[in-house]
Amino acid sequence: MATMALEHRRFPTSAGILLGLGLGGFFDGIVLHQLLQWHHMATSAGYPANSIENLRFNTLLDGLFHACTYIFVVLGLVVLWR
Repeated sequence: MATMALEHRRFPTSAGILLGLGLGGFFDGIVLHQLLQWHHMATSAGYPANSIENLRFNTLLDGLFHACTYIFVVLGLVVLWR
């Protein structure tokens, strides 16, 4: 009984970390990638956006990045809800 009361009083650190990663990623992806178009995920890794092939690859990695940030936010909300 005492452990259950202690468990409910703990600060949800993992939820904060997951939500921070997810929301920070959303900010980076939406503001820097889409609105300002400053960079893509792989432009500094040898795939500059100077050809259609490289732009497609960068856009694919951007989409995977957005999917991961979405998963982080959902997991953070699930952990927070529990």
